[in-house]
Amino acid sequence: RPEGSPALERALETFVRADVETCLSGLITERYSYGFYSGQFTAIEGLGKPAVNVLMGMFTKPAFPFLLPDPKRCHIMRQLAGEALADMKDPSIIPELESLFRSETAPAELGFDRQELDDTLAYVLFKLGRTEAMRDMAHRLESYLDASPNRTELRPRLTGLLVRMGEFQRAQAYYEMIARDDAQRADWAHYNLACLCSIQNKIAEA
Repeated sequence: RPEGSPALERALETFVRADVETCLSGLITERYSYGFYSGQFTAIEGLGKPAVNVLMGMFTKPAFPFLLPDPKRCHIMRQLAGEALADMKDPSIIPELESLFRSETAPAELGFDRQELDDTLAYVLFKLGRTEAMRDMAHRLESYLDASPNRTELRPRLTGLLVRMGEFQRAQAYYEMIARDDAQRADWAHYNLACLCSIQNKIAEA
């Protein structure tokens, strides 16, 4: 095809956007639940750089033209798009993501709160080799908990960061703490303890 043809580039982007949306939507149930597991973005990884551009648009651009007419599903796809960027291994997106991480407020139109956006951004940057943001967030949360042990609502967020950084022993300690001290989150903690054991091939403990 002719290089640089704007019409062909737009057509290609539309096809890739449709493929990416189909893949992401397929990860969401009819009741709008979803999870994270190894290999869930493999089909998108195979689409290469055009998919990176689509994912960045979904994750960072309020006016991204979703093809699906379901606002709730599209919001979940925005979050999944951020997660998928971590698996695309494209360092060219680092400056834009770092700029968004440093910004004072999250774009309200994206539907993210600050914590949700920061956690996803820190994870993507961590996977791309920029580990400072996630390590600093985990350190600050641990410091808050040391100073204010009753801030139990911070433990699940910290534990999630530790798991994503591969700090499994520290994460396990917090899951066990939550299971012991937080009746409302005990079932959640036991489930995640089993998952943590499973990914470490500790099947009997799981």
